[in-house]
Amino acid sequence: MPEPKQLLAPAKINLRLEVLGRLQSGYHQLRMFNITISLHDLIELEFLERGIEIRTDDPSLPTDQRNTVFQAIAYFSARFGIRFGVKVKIQKRIPAGAGLAGGSSDAATVLRALLDQFGFSPADLDLEELAYRVGADVPYLLFGGPAWVEGIGEKVEPVPDIPPRFFLLAKPGFSSSTQEVYQSLRLESDLTIEPKEVILSSLKKGKFREFCVNHLESTVFARHRGMEKLKSELIRLGASAAVMSGSGSTLVGIFSTWEQAELGGKELGKSQPDLWVDVVKQDQPGSARK
Repeated sequence: MPEPKQLLAPAKINLRLEVLGRLQSGYHQLRMFNITISLHDLIELEFLERGIEIRTDDPSLPTDQRNTVFQAIAYFSARFGIRFGVKVKIQKRIPAGAGLAGGSSDAATVLRALLDQFGFSPADLDLEELAYRVGADVPYLLFGGPAWVEGIGEKVEPVPDIPPRFFLLAKPGFSSSTQEVYQSLRLESDLTIEPKEVILSSLKKGKFREFCVNHLESTVFARHRGMEKLKSELIRLGASAAVMSGSGSTLVGIFSTWEQAELGGKELGKSQPDLWVDVVKQDQPGSARK
């Protein structure tokens, strides 16, 4: 049997999330700009003769067929007709229910390791099928890095030359259910859809206040009144922009320097000790995997 693999699964943040409509499948048509960041879950992957065994240090997470890593392994085995056993140990560093795609990143990281182990690549996958079968964030997280993402998450286009920034993450004491947020979402009937090129132009010029949009914010903010105040607080602390990641509950403040973000995080932690706070930077594609 091969030696156990030590892997890093990076968290993801959305700096832009537009909901364009609802599909007949029940999923939503999206346009997103994603970045992987320097916050990771730690994964040990060991091959066995048979069976799927998932272990995690977070007792609140399922370790059976409901776990996205389990689903990714089963999907890989069925798609390529390969029988094998595997044991996966996950040390969670990415908070659950935070809009940071921790579970999806764990699944994508293990899936990428399986592709490498058996001589395949992401090009051998049907990314739309993967998005439906395992998770909508999984196709993007196979690649990571700055990317424009469309469809339900299966259309991934890398975006080069992004201005380097640092991010202050602030998660309140509650978690957010992606399914519940989307079910409660009221789609805008007069939605103006700007061309992608125009949107990305504002990003590359560093105009984050114009660029950062999340159509799910209104739904989450209506349920949790303190979120809007927290967003304003990030701006007061020096963030050039602040936006909710995914379906929440993490808010992301964007800073020009690590020192500014760290100073803001310390002040925020003192004034609101119930918050989970972390300062991170952009993670490069492939750098999160050993």
